[in-house]
Amino acid sequence: MTDAPRFSLIVICRDAARYVVRSLSCIEKQDFDIRKVEVVFVDDGSTDFSGDIAARFGTNIPNFKVVRTGAVNGSGCGGARNHGLKAATGEYVWHIDVDDMIAPESLSKIDAALSSAEKKAGKPVDVCVLPFKTVRNAGSARSEGLVCPRFGTMEDIACTAETAWSKVLRREVCVEFPPSVCGQDCVWWPLQVDRCFTGTGVGGNAPLYIYDRTNADSISRTRDWTSSNPRTLEQLAASNEAIGLGLKDRFFSDALRLIADMYDMRHVLKTPWAKKSLAIRFNLMYTKMMSGRYSY
Repeated sequence: MTDAPRFSLIVICRDAARYVVRSLSCIEKQDFDIRKVEVVFVDDGSTDFSGDIAARFGTNIPNFKVVRTGAVNGSGCGGARNHGLKAATGEYVWHIDVDDMIAPESLSKIDAALSSAEKKAGKPVDVCVLPFKTVRNAGSARSEGLVCPRFGTMEDIACTAETAWSKVLRREVCVEFPPSVCGQDCVWWPLQVDRCFTGTGVGGNAPLYIYDRTNADSISRTRDWTSSNPRTLEQLAASNEAIGLGLKDRFFSDALRLIADMYDMRHVLKTPWAKKSLAIRFNLMYTKMMSGRYSY
């Protein structure tokens, strides 16, 4: 190809070999010209041949590349996505987790929404938000279901879910992710939306992204989050009682770190929609943490 691809799909993976073919099959079966799609498969230090499986299956996709981070312990979701961003060349970027799925009509609907918005605005659109569905194991304490984000204004878009995979972003406005393993979206999204001035979305009730929470080996469900973070604890002056409570919750110390990072960036944001987004997420996380209800 001489022209840049319309979309760069960044698929991040670490030790998830059994999901590789399913993930790439979802991309291969898109009802969109696959020649306009670039797939950047990021193998984040896998030990189960995930990257090799992807390389073999990826021959079915014209513009396919495997990026190996070489990180022995993995560089985390944020770090892996940053590796993918550096290798991407498409006009728009979509971050995808290897254990999730996308609907076969996803790219055609996203392209139609972007094209319509571009024509109306007379310039490229910075962000497109997508309807998505969460799938969980039976008996899960958390609900599953469809989310159809509002997208009438930038404030609407800014206040949608902070997940990276529920947006398609113009590559030229993309910001890097914090180098953390889990929860980096909460810090990333206000920074990202602060650089977005035009946006649109895909309407309807058909999910384009299926967030699969049935994977017991996902990073967010296996890492021990009770190790303390001295910088965070010092900044928040957490009490011994709070720390004692937190040691019973594997995500407590991660919540403290995220709150500290969000507090640090409050003066960096310039647009009103990004500031509102940060305030909402900060208050929500702080309230959950202090009530002992912070859970993933």
